[in-house]
Amino acid sequence: MPLGVGNFQSASLRICHEIGVPIAEVLLVRGQGGNWVGVVDGRLVKGPRIGLWIRVRQRGAYRGVLGSVDDPIWIEVGEAALDVRPSSRPGGSGLEHVRRANQRPLLGFADYSPALELVRAVDRLSDRFARRRHDGRMVVIDRGRITDRYHRLRLDGLDLVDPYDGSLADWLYLAPGFDLTLATTAVQIERQPQRGLGAFVAAGSPGRGVLHGSYRSGVHRVTVDGLLDLYQSGLTIDEDHSTNLPSYHDNRQIDDRGRGVLMVYRGVFSDQLKVSAGLMHRADAGYMGVWDTLAHGEWRQRNAALFSLLRQPLPWEPTQAKMRVNLGIWAHDDQRQIAGPRLSLRDADADGNAEAFPEGVLYAQNHQFWNADVELEVLQRFDKLLIGLGLNGLAAGMMAGSVSTNRSDSGVALGELKSHPSFGDRASFVDGFGRASLLVKFGQGPWRIDGQIGGVVAPRIERSWSGELTLAHELPGQNLSIGVWSLPQLRLLDRHLAVDGYLAQGLSDSMPYGRSVLDRGEGLAAPYSEGVRFDGRARTSRSSGIWLYGLDLGLEELAHSSDGVDRSGTASPMADDGSIRSWWVGGRMDFAAFSGLRFHGSIWLGRSFAQAISGRGSDPPDLDQPWVALAEEPSWRWRNSIAQVIDKHWMTGGGLEAMSPLSNSRRSALTTLHRFDLPTQVRIDAWIRYQYKQLGTTLRADNAMAPYLVAPLPRPDRVPGLLPIMPRRVLISFEWRPHGRSGRVSPF
Repeated sequence: MPLGVGNFQSASLRICHEIGVPIAEVLLVRGQGGNWVGVVDGRLVKGPRIGLWIRVRQRGAYRGVLGSVDDPIWIEVGEAALDVRPSSRPGGSGLEHVRRANQRPLLGFADYSPALELVRAVDRLSDRFARRRHDGRMVVIDRGRITDRYHRLRLDGLDLVDPYDGSLADWLYLAPGFDLTLATTAVQIERQPQRGLGAFVAAGSPGRGVLHGSYRSGVHRVTVDGLLDLYQSGLTIDEDHSTNLPSYHDNRQIDDRGRGVLMVYRGVFSDQLKVSAGLMHRADAGYMGVWDTLAHGEWRQRNAALFSLLRQPLPWEPTQAKMRVNLGIWAHDDQRQIAGPRLSLRDADADGNAEAFPEGVLYAQNHQFWNADVELEVLQRFDKLLIGLGLNGLAAGMMAGSVSTNRSDSGVALGELKSHPSFGDRASFVDGFGRASLLVKFGQGPWRIDGQIGGVVAPRIERSWSGELTLAHELPGQNLSIGVWSLPQLRLLDRHLAVDGYLAQGLSDSMPYGRSVLDRGEGLAAPYSEGVRFDGRARTSRSSGIWLYGLDLGLEELAHSSDGVDRSGTASPMADDGSIRSWWVGGRMDFAAFSGLRFHGSIWLGRSFAQAISGRGSDPPDLDQPWVALAEEPSWRWRNSIAQVIDKHWMTGGGLEAMSPLSNSRRSALTTLHRFDLPTQVRIDAWIRYQYKQLGTTLRADNAMAPYLVAPLPRPDRVPGLLPIMPRRVLISFEWRPHGRSGRVSPF
């Protein structure tokens, strides 16, 4: 029974509820007097100026229907990529077939705000954040702390997080309309380009150029993203204590240039099969080294080939088989600088001449890595109960690697980069885990239960079992869930391969990462995460617009943490630092007014705790200490954004973000002696946009009210101040789509 607008009356609303047709989103119905009125989550939206322009199913396809004479076209429902005619959908007749045939797309709003950087999207829309470290790379802050785990960030199915150091693709810009979902250990973003060809270009100060192009034809789409920073931002370090040390550099300007390219093919062949393949190149300079004040000689390059495949079962199949494969091959070329240029050290080879390093003490790392995430689930349906088995493996490893330096272990200047005698040719190794689980899923009306329990196999494992249980209650416009878990995790590979401490031992008297590199024979215990989390979401409609509220809170313990924190010169640079315990609570509110106003606001509160570290020199670290609150990461963050349609062609908006003060956690001797304090910081962004048919142009200012933000440094004994990051940036962008408007649809 097709439910087109022409034969869908107000009284039919009750009938649809009775026969089970989902009315979880917006429909148009005829009210008294024959006027069109809106229905949200099965409830009428009262008010004479509803002004809805939506897409409804009619004659087996989705089409636009005008909701009022005002013709405001800023509310829209996303396109359905599939043919939904009942004759083309398997499953036979009956009530279940009627439900499937009449399923509506998600409600959305045309969003004309500027393209958002990928890390800003994660920062603004999820309960995980991104932060720029002292070395210039962007990493995930998970539950208020920089994590040593491999947290997956999936864009169009591809895992973009570097398995070596966890750095994010911070240079990507996302057009509005992407879908962002969260899992326990992953953030997933799916872009939704319109059909045909689209282009986005932006340029601005200081010396940045951005390019995005997409082409979508049927189930296939190709996207290309590029960024080029031509000039440094001009940020400098005002003061340091390296004047009499070999690492001194007289030029304190920060080098924050970089470039990046990402090409992605995405094939969404049906509800069941999705395939992605991509190539990525990223090269950038380093902000600051661990050992010296500035790292002017650093240049890091990443090349990656990525692939993903997802096969999902149809929900009505009696036997359901799901398969997911994510693969990546990474090539790293790191050119690093331990000490500054024009360096002269004592005679080490007894030839009567001092050891000269005109370009400073340098070393280079060349590595080839791989990472894989493979999952297979097979479930058998017994009425409303599904039960089966699941296999999952998450691993990463090094295929080959080498380290070269221009300074020998005895201190002799080699004149050029030569293979290091100890690290020159590195043997391949693998880190990861495998898991086999019993899976159970049950659904009864609005209630849903998902559970799994099984065993884990991993090197040096402590917890040999894992489990996860989620209880959810889902109604139109209302979702509540509570989950508990104990899951293994993959450690970042730089915890196994850091050689900075060993190579720098002759240049520093206090080395925060110790005097030796981790022996892979000893290894680190496999980490895992366990905790409990509650999520609530509610949507309500009023005559002014639609409101969306969200709340999440939880507790988590990260066992076997290996932060590489300041260990005050102990001989175990990457030893197990014990567990990290965290709590958090977050709330959000979205408001979309029928007048064209859109508001998003959120607040996050949380705190992480770890054990204090004692021990110096060759003494092993002692973790039998009181728990210390980690103050190097935010304990609260507040974010909001606003957008307003001014008239038919003009829109404007902005955003505000603030986070708590930061300081040392007093976890070890060095951080207790050398303190830093970072005050509360506020970032304000603003933009204005002009839209005319297929062309849109936007002027945006990031960090508009301050020349830059600041961040803490790893060596408060060397640099007593703070590190300037994220300079003020002004960009002007142009969007063009010959096959449609350049506004995207943002799910709500």
